[in-house]
Amino acid sequence: MKILLIDQNYSFTTDIESRMILSDDFETEIITLNNVNETQAKLKMFSPDRIVLNADILQYYPDWDYNIPVTCYARNVDTLKLAAEKGISCYGIVKSASQLIDAIHNNSVITIQPDRSKVENSREKTLSTSRMPSVNSESFRDNRPERVPDNRKDSIAQKKSVLSDDIYTGAVQYEEEDEGEDIIESREPARVKRPSQVQHSEPIARNAENTRYYQEIPASRKTPVMEDDTDDSNQEEDDYTLDLRSRMAKVREQEKIAEQKRKEEEKKKQESMLEKQISQEVGDTKKRAKIITVYSAKGGVGKTTISCELASYLALTEHGRDKFKVCIVDYNIDFGDVMGTLLYDPNKACMTLWADEIRGQLERMPVNKHGRHTKEQLNSIQYSATQIERFLQKNEASGLYALLAPTSNEDSMDISGEELEIMLNNIVENGGFDFVICDTGNNTRDSSYMTLLKADQVFLVLTQNFNTANCNNSLLKMLDALHFDMNKIGLIINKVQSKKSVGLGTDELEETFINPLTNKPYPCIALIKDTNDIRRASNNGEPLVYSPNNDFTKSIGKIVSQIVDEEHALEQPEKKGLFARLFGKRG
Repeated sequence: MKILLIDQNYSFTTDIESRMILSDDFETEIITLNNVNETQAKLKMFSPDRIVLNADILQYYPDWDYNIPVTCYARNVDTLKLAAEKGISCYGIVKSASQLIDAIHNNSVITIQPDRSKVENSREKTLSTSRMPSVNSESFRDNRPERVPDNRKDSIAQKKSVLSDDIYTGAVQYEEEDEGEDIIESREPARVKRPSQVQHSEPIARNAENTRYYQEIPASRKTPVMEDDTDDSNQEEDDYTLDLRSRMAKVREQEKIAEQKRKEEEKKKQESMLEKQISQEVGDTKKRAKIITVYSAKGGVGKTTISCELASYLALTEHGRDKFKVCIVDYNIDFGDVMGTLLYDPNKACMTLWADEIRGQLERMPVNKHGRHTKEQLNSIQYSATQIERFLQKNEASGLYALLAPTSNEDSMDISGEELEIMLNNIVENGGFDFVICDTGNNTRDSSYMTLLKADQVFLVLTQNFNTANCNNSLLKMLDALHFDMNKIGLIINKVQSKKSVGLGTDELEETFINPLTNKPYPCIALIKDTNDIRRASNNGEPLVYSPNNDFTKSIGKIVSQIVDEEHALEQPEKKGLFARLFGKRG
């Protein structure tokens, strides 16, 4: 059960929290609140099953109609009476945090019912310690004790009333009198209404003329309500105070350690920012990687093939004395194919492990009212290039790094948009890569949409198919409505065949897609012919760009020219035969 406890006494709510931490109760969660004005926000955030509040709050905030059960607890007789007047069920008088926790666990709610009879001449305060019998029993009509004679009332009123029970278990009756009030002990149990008149669903009944309160006492609580000797209660209070002090000392020590840790983390963060600033000034900082997103709103058009071939080509491209450092990110997280296309190891690293580690850090951070973290919190989770490579796999032949999708759809469902954003941000900003190629699914999940927003260039893959054109046209309209930078988009027409064969020419396809910012067709980056060489290479797990003279490789080269904006040379990797790939021997 989840309970929202509202009390303006900070020390009391802190004691509640400390006791719940030290308790073995894993079924009850108590969320404390000191500022009553934040009640609605807490209800939306935690959706508690019940509200428990200090009855004293009812003086200033009488309305508690939130469509969930509300129970209060009193600190004295006056607030107990206030709870009855407001019609809110009550745990009785509570003196300590442990007493309230016990009352919540035992659901020790007192039942308050009006007595219709009028008392002439004086208002009585009566305390009843007997347990209410079952309403279906006939015995309670014959077991009524005699009323206290009038001639005993004055002597009894002189006794000192001491509440020995933690929770107020008595019944107090008030009757106005011209000269004041007397406290009178009564041995008469509270009157019980006939079964037809008992209202189990009503927490409290009220009577404007006079009110008699009674409570159904749990069988385990038989302590007399009125006691003359207070030594035992004082001793218990002393023990409780000592125990509370020791527990609070532990809490303060824990807070001190947490504050020291926070300061150390803040110091490290400032040092890191200072190092980054110095590096920027001397020009040592790596440039941010360029993000290339390959996307299509229709499946089966060859997105993954183009993504893998493009990433492999870039990784093999010489740039000065070195080759480009490239990472392919498989953000088709539900059914990613990069692992199978490039023969990465399914038993090694994938994004599931990284997402789990990030999730642990996010769970230690507070969230806003929408259950999300701020941009500053997400940016605070930083990884170095060495740490990032722990979650990547590297193709030794091409040097291509890969952040691979989960190996099961079940794992992908656990990965949040925040975790995906942190992974991509770190690869782009801290991975030391020149290019990041993002393969996507034909959907608008967080993983796919995020790569569109963050991309420096978007390659929209089409085929000579009406349905494919229609789906991608709908996507472009949506992006334009969201004020997306449409100038980042270029077209790749894949699996090209003659117009005579398919009935739709590539020129007609190009003219169909108009950039609303320029009122001109989107640039067509490449036309890739349909060939069995592509399917054969994909089945063999060896990129076709390893063959530099193939027409497909030349088409990918045109795309790379658009990306790097400079002359480039493609290195031909050492080819391996089937047996070499299977057994590690050179073919």
